[in-house]
Amino acid sequence: MHDVARELAAGRSPVTLCGLAGSAPSAVVAYLIRRLERPIAAIAGDEERATALYQDLIVLLGQGMVHRLPPWDLLPYEEGSPNQEVVGSRIEAFEAMTQNRSAVVVLSLKSFMQQVPPPEAYLASRIEVRVGDEIDVDGLLWRLLYLGYEYRSVVEEQGEMSRRGGLIDLFSFGMKEPLRIEFFGDEVVSLRRFDPFTQRSVGKDERAVILPFRELFFDEQQYRRGVSALARRGVELIAPEDEGPYFEGIERYLVAFHERLVSVFDYLSRGAVLAVHGRDDLEREAAVLADELSRHAGEGDGGRGAHAETEWGVHILPPASALEHILGSPAEPRRLPILILERGAVPDTLSLSSRPQSPYGGNFTLFKEEVERLGGEAYLQFLFCESRGQIERLTELLSEAEAPLELVLGSLAGGFQIPDAGLAVYTDHEIFGRFRRRRALPRARLGIPLEDLLTLTPGDWIVHVDYGIGRYAGLERIEIDETITDCLLIRYEGDDKLYVPVERMNLVQRYIGSSDARPRPSKLGGAMWERAKQRTKRAIREMAKELLALYAEREAYEGYSFSPDKPWQRQFESSFIYEETDDQLESTEEIKRDMESAKPMDRLVTGDVGYGKTEVALRAAFKAVMDSKQVAILVPTTVLAQQHYNTCLERLAGFPINVEMLSRFRSRARQKAIVEGLRRGTVDIVVGTHRLLSKDVEFKNLGLVIIDEEQRFGVAHKERLKRFRRTVDVLTMTATPIPRTLHMSLVRIRDLSTIETPPKNRLSIVTRVVRWDEDLIADAIRREVDREGQVYFLHNRVQSIDSMANFLRRLVPEVTLGVAHGQMREDELERTMVDFLNRRFQVLVSTSIIESGLDIPNVNTIVVNRADRFGLAQLHQLRGRVGRSDRLAYAYLLVPAGGRVTRDARKRLGAIESFHELGSGLKLALRDLEIRGAGNILGPEQHGHIGIVGFDLYCKLLDEAVRELKGEAPEEQSEPTIRLGVDAYLPDDYIGDAEHKVAIYRRIASCAKEDQVASIEEELADRFGRLPEPARMLIEGMKLKILARRASVERVTVHQRVAEFEYPRGTEPDRKRIAYLMEQVKEPIEFAAAGRFAIRVTLGEERLRFDLVKKVLRSLA
Repeated sequence: MHDVARELAAGRSPVTLCGLAGSAPSAVVAYLIRRLERPIAAIAGDEERATALYQDLIVLLGQGMVHRLPPWDLLPYEEGSPNQEVVGSRIEAFEAMTQNRSAVVVLSLKSFMQQVPPPEAYLASRIEVRVGDEIDVDGLLWRLLYLGYEYRSVVEEQGEMSRRGGLIDLFSFGMKEPLRIEFFGDEVVSLRRFDPFTQRSVGKDERAVILPFRELFFDEQQYRRGVSALARRGVELIAPEDEGPYFEGIERYLVAFHERLVSVFDYLSRGAVLAVHGRDDLEREAAVLADELSRHAGEGDGGRGAHAETEWGVHILPPASALEHILGSPAEPRRLPILILERGAVPDTLSLSSRPQSPYGGNFTLFKEEVERLGGEAYLQFLFCESRGQIERLTELLSEAEAPLELVLGSLAGGFQIPDAGLAVYTDHEIFGRFRRRRALPRARLGIPLEDLLTLTPGDWIVHVDYGIGRYAGLERIEIDETITDCLLIRYEGDDKLYVPVERMNLVQRYIGSSDARPRPSKLGGAMWERAKQRTKRAIREMAKELLALYAEREAYEGYSFSPDKPWQRQFESSFIYEETDDQLESTEEIKRDMESAKPMDRLVTGDVGYGKTEVALRAAFKAVMDSKQVAILVPTTVLAQQHYNTCLERLAGFPINVEMLSRFRSRARQKAIVEGLRRGTVDIVVGTHRLLSKDVEFKNLGLVIIDEEQRFGVAHKERLKRFRRTVDVLTMTATPIPRTLHMSLVRIRDLSTIETPPKNRLSIVTRVVRWDEDLIADAIRREVDREGQVYFLHNRVQSIDSMANFLRRLVPEVTLGVAHGQMREDELERTMVDFLNRRFQVLVSTSIIESGLDIPNVNTIVVNRADRFGLAQLHQLRGRVGRSDRLAYAYLLVPAGGRVTRDARKRLGAIESFHELGSGLKLALRDLEIRGAGNILGPEQHGHIGIVGFDLYCKLLDEAVRELKGEAPEEQSEPTIRLGVDAYLPDDYIGDAEHKVAIYRRIASCAKEDQVASIEEELADRFGRLPEPARMLIEGMKLKILARRASVERVTVHQRVAEFEYPRGTEPDRKRIAYLMEQVKEPIEFAAAGRFAIRVTLGEERLRFDLVKKVLRSLA
């Protein structure tokens, strides 16, 4: 290693180092970057190797020293724009290279082949801002528009900007949090980072760098010059007027905006080093890419317009030329020193003589023996573990090993040994014989501001707690008692209107029912709404009563107490190669606690498909088997049975546990043998459909029943399941995510565990909205099949699904296809799905029946035909069918080639295509979906009641019922009226966006404590600037409302010289309170008791009047 560094530092090149096994090449690069302190470009053959190298270097060097330069993720001839996550990685890599940082940039040959704008164009596109700078604000916004930023009312994702008076918010690549720039005139007076969830500032900076958001690097002048050049060629560029110069697919015209394109190497300084990972690998990949390019050239341009991809498209270096650029040739001399890293032996070169980690095949004893043997030979030994939980488990398992072994947090691609150096490096995934999980590219923290979930749009159905269901008709500014305030306008049956003032907006919620059906509006002044509320209350009370009775009944039963975890349990849990989420760990602990207690367990685990419920259930199953108990896993369909059976076999491999499956796909003889095995106790775990509930099925020593999707079983089956609940532990799983508000009420009357966080480092799904294109569809299918994966092709019309399947057979004749839809016979459909699960064919042409339940990790491409006909939440669910393995997944959303797509459909497709976490529109759509699914947990009768009163009010009534049944005091319900005699609202020139204004009003009205109001006051000043007087009065009024509620005062009215405090009819304050008030307040006080008890206090100076009102209310509280 020292020799390699010395040769490169002296400028001698090429240097070849051979004999590199496992992750040894990554270790060499990590050593050199620290030793040489120069930039290194590490080039691997294909994307798979480049990703593995990048992941290794992140572990060895840390996030800041490693950058990834992926190629654009577009198929040849694809007319879309590259994924923004990919563009972000590329731009951050350009930044590292142009700033001459001592960092490693990792790329593949394909990425190197893509030529880019010159570095001077990039440098002209980045913006540095410092506190004290004089900047033309309008000019800055115009420049940001040409860098690819888009205007939004609230900045929550990268590539967005907004302006509010002297404040500009934006979120750039290279930033962990968005930036708030505050101006005084044209001077930058502060740079603040803010949290995208709360929108509040979290830190200050003196300097910030704003990077371009698109990879075209042009200003307005270059843009216009490029547009003119294209027009002369007959290409008209028309960008939507409200979106700046950009449109989907503009990148294919990159060369028109720059006089020349250059190689990535032009971004590297003269002192940089190239590290090539395998000359043969590079040459092999060059041959593959050359074949691919020649195949597409042979297919022609498919009518896309002459030379769309050659002269005027993205310029791609031919693979042979790219190799010459990298390795050098007489015609192309090498400009930078080069290190070639080879796995095999190369004569007359330096060698590290390493060897790969031994294959232990899950045999932990074998691994321990090797650690002890090498320890005896004084080896330095390191074990790289994927998670902290894994480190804790393996530390315990290795506690008796008589050899020093250091456990390190991080996952390497492969272990290796260097005998000459006495070094051994192991990886946990190779010990247990599982693949290494690819980590997602690092992402900035993104968020959905709270008010996005509280936003109301005119036309939305809403529920007023006291008046019922109506339609929101907008925000209106009206005059009440000679003062101006904002009110929500709600329209009811017969076009009756209700104005809800700001301070009462907490009584209004968005209506979300139990289905998509249009709700029936209430009639103002009628008794129907109150009757509906009372009916729902009674039904809720009965349900809660029943659940509490079941809870109490189980407490009385004596069940089996499982023993604490045994060593094999820790070994089994260590073999789970992913890092568990906190929710998974918490759920596992709750289940184990239940199993170890004397009462029978009856726990429900909820969480989306792919969130790790099965792993949690398997840990419980393993624990049961360790106590010589049998486990039954009951599922509603044969397909799910096969899926769970496959998972059990994979996870339990290496342990002496007998797993069987009982379903209609087993022969009668096999079923008979399995039933006999259950009776004799030779079968430890059985996975099955309702066949397991047959009378002939008996268990020798059943200890745990795991039920998946119980709501999908029939009434008779559910009755049979009840008998289990009294004698054995029962764990129920459902993929219906449970809304947080419902969870908070239900968790107090039944045992409930929720897994609501997705697996850590899950790779994002590359999502493309594209027009129908035969070549693109064929390429998408071939790309997946070439990497031995499978494809969903979704065609949601049963009438034409066979025609579509035949078309695809002609398009990709080398690929095997199956067809599935809801009108097939049940056994035929199940057979097709099981065959697909078992990889008997490569493409499943299906209707949207794939939307729920299935989890097939080998399917990593989905093509959705006529995606414009699907809703937002449905598209999200369909896309979620892929991306469940260590591979990057793709979703192609097809829209008609010539037909028009509606504006709403374009918005839906745009939201789903965004690479970020869930956008706010999608978040709302999913919340609706969640709530509609809540009926699965509560049962059909309660489902109906959610439809009558809306979900939020249902949860409120449920919480009240639980409190009452448990003998707890009800929460304060009073809504005092506050009349200050001053204007109280948020002016339009302070917050212009009506939807966000409504959301902020609702947050203010929902405050229960003064410090919550003070917090919103600070937030408003931070986000929108100093509060104008009407906004300040709104805040003061809300603080008084909270104090009045605490003092049980019904109405506070502030006149010119007097403040009046009225109590509800028939009530008055405690005499001690009145005495305390007289002590505290020196101003004249009058009492009135006619009709209602009231207190009148004479006010002094105008500027102190509200302080005095607060003092009175505090004395009375």
